[in-house]
Amino acid sequence: MAEYIYNYTPDDNSDFDRNTGGVNGYGTFDSSGFSPTPPSGGNGNGKKRRGTYRVLAIISAVLAFCLLVSAAAFGGYYIASKQYDNTQNVNDDTKAENPSNDKDSADNKDGDNENKPNTPTGIVLKPDSLGTKDKGTIASVVAEVKDSVVEITTEYATKQSFFYTQGAGSGVIISEDGYIITNNHVITDSNYGKADRITVRLNNGEEYKATIFGTDTDIDIAILKIDAKGLKPAVIGDSDYLAVGEEIVVIGNPLGELGGTVTNGIISALDREITVEDETMNLLQTNAAVNPGNSGGGMFNLAGELVGIINAKYSETGVEGLGFAIPINDVVNVANQILEYGYVKGRVSIGVTVINIDNYYKAMQYRVNALGLYVYDLTKGYNDDVLKPGDRIAIVEGTEITSTADLKAILRKHKVGDILDVTIVRDGKYKDVKIKCFERQPSDDVEFGDAEN
Repeated sequence: MAEYIYNYTPDDNSDFDRNTGGVNGYGTFDSSGFSPTPPSGGNGNGKKRRGTYRVLAIISAVLAFCLLVSAAAFGGYYIASKQYDNTQNVNDDTKAENPSNDKDSADNKDGDNENKPNTPTGIVLKPDSLGTKDKGTIASVVAEVKDSVVEITTEYATKQSFFYTQGAGSGVIISEDGYIITNNHVITDSNYGKADRITVRLNNGEEYKATIFGTDTDIDIAILKIDAKGLKPAVIGDSDYLAVGEEIVVIGNPLGELGGTVTNGIISALDREITVEDETMNLLQTNAAVNPGNSGGGMFNLAGELVGIINAKYSETGVEGLGFAIPINDVVNVANQILEYGYVKGRVSIGVTVINIDNYYKAMQYRVNALGLYVYDLTKGYNDDVLKPGDRIAIVEGTEITSTADLKAILRKHKVGDILDVTIVRDGKYKDVKIKCFERQPSDDVEFGDAEN
């Protein structure tokens, strides 16, 4: 099934097998080639053989000398002839351009040009290129964007009041003054809520304490802020122009220990609708390798533009190459509102936190008689006059509700101010009520969501 690439908890005692070749790696490679057997002690005819060899050697030397003289004479004639022909061609075509003159050619022959690259006409290597490849290669993309991707580690305070490393993820710099985009689930734990400490590590090794500027659970993004200047923001692309089969590059922090890891693949599908932990999203599908810790990392096209934020993979035995990313156009739309207003305007909330009782063990734990979606908590002033904790939400707008995903799907079809017809079950009795759609804001005491998520 599809799932978020959850925060990876590094194991301090973990180790990697290092296959370095030779006897300590994948084995030895015999590159000796042919090895002749040394001659034995002789057969009694050594002197005769040496005399014969001497005569043959003299004859061979004479023949070789004759051939060399003949070849030199022919070669001199051929070169002179070709040089004359080339001179004629250049003089006849005055539009042809020669980037070097005769003096340069002479200098090259003298060996003075050993540090000058032998490049085709019209190509100029800039000093700051550091020998990187042409635009459009994976190597050129990585060289361009590697400083825009960061590592993220999170810590959470427990009831015992000490900190422990809970997880790790990735992020992408979106401004030179320290704004970073990542996934909401990278900095939020299902049991402890928002992270108490967030550390961002840049590609150059510098570490900064980060604060949460804003989040959006609907598309699973969060914006962090670090106190830094002169950072390299990613160039934002346009995900609407992506095509199935287009090559992409993914950079992230898999396993929380391998920051800056590069994988590549293609866009396998566009606008793929998947449901991840009761959130239905339309994502980009890729066959590039993504692993725990890649969440929040960047998906780049071969122009070096950010076209997606990695957030999920399909995890099941025997299934490979099913990773997902949030299209960057969706990310930008939400991120701009968070940066301007602190939240996403127009998002509907009914002011409740719900819990999905989907098995009888959980029903016994919460002492309820039926499976379904229950009200767990309420925001003051948000339908708290008609709903109570423990109410089972049975029907909304004529649709039977069995999960958080069902309820959220209905809310997405409505706008702020709409009144919904809802049937609840309270104390074993069905009751029809009307609830209002409010605008979700970060000041809400309780956001709409699943109590367990």
